[in-house]
Amino acid sequence: MLTSVRKALEYLAITPAVVQLVFTLVALFETEGNGAEKKQAVLDTVRVVYAEVNGVFALKVSESFVLRVAGSTVDIVVSFHNLVGTFKKKEA
Repeated sequence: MLTSVRKALEYLAITPAVVQLVFTLVALFETEGNGAEKKQAVLDTVRVVYAEVNGVFALKVSESFVLRVAGSTVDIVVSFHNLVGTFKKKEA
């Protein structure tokens, strides 16, 4: 039981860092263009960061978990910005 709790805490501990990284990357990659390509650029960057950090510290959190959190966060952040009008499409 205690092992399960520790594992859950490890996953919960990294989640805010992933969310913050995605917030930063979404703002950095915000330009006119294909949303799917921008999302992929964010996810590719998260994958590189994960690999680099994991090369220095043996992360106990899986890459697939980090990428799922990152992908969901991109969707939520972009939806929010679209809702409040931060990201506006140019009129044709």
